[in-house]
Amino acid sequence: MSRSRQFWLGFALRAAPIAFLFWLYSAGLRAWFQQDDFAWMLLRRTLNTPADWFWGMVTPYAQGTIRPISERLFFVWGTEFFFLDPRPMHLVVALTQCASLLVFFSLLMRLVGNRLAAALGCFVWLVSAGMATPMSWLSTYNQILISFVFLSALRAFILAADTGRRRWLVLSWAAFLLGFGVLEINVVFPAILTAWLMLYRRDLWRKSLAFWAVAVAYAAVHAAWAAKPGEGVYARHWDLSMVHTYLRYWGSALAGGGVVHEWGWPPQSWIWAAWGIALAVAAVLAARRSDSVTRAGLFGAIWFSAVLGPILPLRDHFSDYYLASAAPGLAMAFASAALVAWRLAWPARAAIVLALTAHIALNAAMNLEITRWRFERGERFRVLVEGLERAVTLHPGKTIFVSGLDHELFWSCFHDKPYVLFGTAQVYLFPGDEKSISGEPSLGSITHYVAPAALVARALDAGSGVVYRFDGTVLRNVTQRIRASLPAGWRTSRPEFLDAGLPEWDSLLQDGWYPAEPNRMRWMSRRASLILGCPTVGKQTLFLEGYCPRDAAANPLVLTVWAGKTRLGEVIVDRRQSSFSAELPVPEGAVSGGEAVVRFEASGAIQVPGDARELSVAFGRIGFR
Repeated sequence: MSRSRQFWLGFALRAAPIAFLFWLYSAGLRAWFQQDDFAWMLLRRTLNTPADWFWGMVTPYAQGTIRPISERLFFVWGTEFFFLDPRPMHLVVALTQCASLLVFFSLLMRLVGNRLAAALGCFVWLVSAGMATPMSWLSTYNQILISFVFLSALRAFILAADTGRRRWLVLSWAAFLLGFGVLEINVVFPAILTAWLMLYRRDLWRKSLAFWAVAVAYAAVHAAWAAKPGEGVYARHWDLSMVHTYLRYWGSALAGGGVVHEWGWPPQSWIWAAWGIALAVAAVLAARRSDSVTRAGLFGAIWFSAVLGPILPLRDHFSDYYLASAAPGLAMAFASAALVAWRLAWPARAAIVLALTAHIALNAAMNLEITRWRFERGERFRVLVEGLERAVTLHPGKTIFVSGLDHELFWSCFHDKPYVLFGTAQVYLFPGDEKSISGEPSLGSITHYVAPAALVARALDAGSGVVYRFDGTVLRNVTQRIRASLPAGWRTSRPEFLDAGLPEWDSLLQDGWYPAEPNRMRWMSRRASLILGCPTVGKQTLFLEGYCPRDAAANPLVLTVWAGKTRLGEVIVDRRQSSFSAELPVPEGAVSGGEAVVRFEASGAIQVPGDARELSVAFGRIGFR
C-alpha cells in the first residue's frame, strides 16, 4: 500500500469513531441542565474574594469530594460565560472524549500493533455501558476527563520509556498530578502503570514507586481533610459485598447486562447472554496465553478492575456512569480478543464476531435510549427554570409559589434551587402539592420547600406574592384564581417554619433582630427569639439555614438553641464556609399548645467592615420538620 493510502486509511480509522460519537450521543450533547448541575452553577455566586476562590476550590463538598477542575472550575466557567446555555459545556465534554479516542487509538497501536483492532477498541469504548450518562449529564464530566488523564499519563510514560526523552516523563507526571483535581480515583493510576510495566517493561518497574508515593500521600491527606459519610447510600462497606458489587459491574458492562433493567430494557436473560460473551472473549484470549496481543487483553482487565476498585465499597450506590472510566479496559480486552481470534480457526472467529455484534448492538441501543431520556427530561427542566426566570423578572422582590410539579421535576430540578441563579431564594412549593411527590430520604426532606399556608395568605393579600402553575408545557400565572379560593384558616394559622428575611413575618420576630437585608437574610445580635407554630405529629427536628462571613482564621461561632424551655443543643458555625445549615432533634413534649418560642444565643459577635452593629449570624429559613 502506498504511503498516501496508508495515511488516508489511518486518518479514516481515527475519524470514524469520532463521527460515530457525535451521531450516537447527539441527543445527549444537547441535554439541558439537571440535578447536581444547578448546585454547581450556584457556586459562582459565592466566589467574590481571593479567599472565597481558594476555599471554594478546596473545601470538601458532597460526600467529601474535592474536584476543583472537573466540577467547580468547569461549572464556574460555564455559568460565567454561557449561563443557561449548556451547549458550550457539552462541546467541551465531546472534545475531551475525542482527544481521549485519539490517545486511546495510539495506545492500542502500541499494545496490539493493528489499526483495525485499534479502531474497533475505540468503537467498543464509545458504546460501553455507563458512557451515555457522562455524555449527557454535565455533572459527570469527571468520568470523561479522568479517562483522558489516565490515557495521557500512561501514553506519555510509554513514550518516555520507548524514546528515553525526559519531556514525555514530565508530561506524564503533569497529567497525573492534574488528575487529583479531576476525580479521587486518580489514586489508582500507579496500579495501571505498574500493570503495564510488569507486562511489558519489568526492567523499569522502579519508576512506578514515585507515583505510588504521591498517590498514597494524597489518599492520606484526603481522608483526613474530607470526612466520608458513615451512613446512607454513600456509606462504605468493607466486606464481602464488594465481590458482589464487582461482579455486578462486570455483568452491567457486558451487552447491557444488569444496567438494562434500570432503564426498563427486557429481558432478564440478557444477563446470561452478557456472561456468555465474557466467556467467549476469555476463551479466545486463553488460546494464545503467551501472545503479546493477549497481554493487552490482560492489561485491559486489570485497568477495568483497578478503576472500579475505589467504588466497590459503595454497596448501596451502584451507578452506571462509574463504568465510563473503566470502559477503556474492557475495550482493550475486546480489541485484543478480536485480533487473536482472527488468527485462529473459524470457530474462534465466529465466536468473537457474535460476541462483538451482540455487545456493540445492545449497548448502542441502550445508550441511545438513555441519552434520549436525558434530553427529554432536560427539556421539561428547561421549561420550568426558564419560566421561573421570567416570573422573577416580571415580579421583582415578590415571593413565588409554584404548583403542578411531579416527583421528577421536584427532585431532579426544583430541589436544587435553580431559582437562586436569578437572585432570589423566595420560591416555594404551593401547600398541598407535596402530597403528589414521593419522599427521597437520601436527598433530604421536602418540608422546608413547601410554603406555610399562612405565608401564602399574607403574601397574596398584601400583593407581595404570586402563584404559578406548571402544566407540562409552560409555567402559567394563576394568582387571581388562587387568591379567590384561599381557605379561611390559612389567614389565621401560625407557620411551622418561616423565612426570617421576609417582611410578612415581622410580627413573629421578637427581640434581637435587625431589619431584613436586600438579599432576604436577617441578622441577629448575640441573642434573638421568634415565634413558630407548634410542629405537627412526625416533625421532630428544628432546621436552620443561615450565613456568616467567611473567615478561615476565625474561631467557629457556637449557636445555642432553645425551643420553649428546652435546650435543643448547639450548632457549630464553621467560619471557613459562608453558609451553614443544621438540624436539631426536638424532644417529645418540648413544645405544646399552638405556638413555640425559639431562642438563639451566639458565643460571640463578628466585625463587618463599616457596620457598628453587634452581629452574630444572618438567618434565612428556620422551622420544624
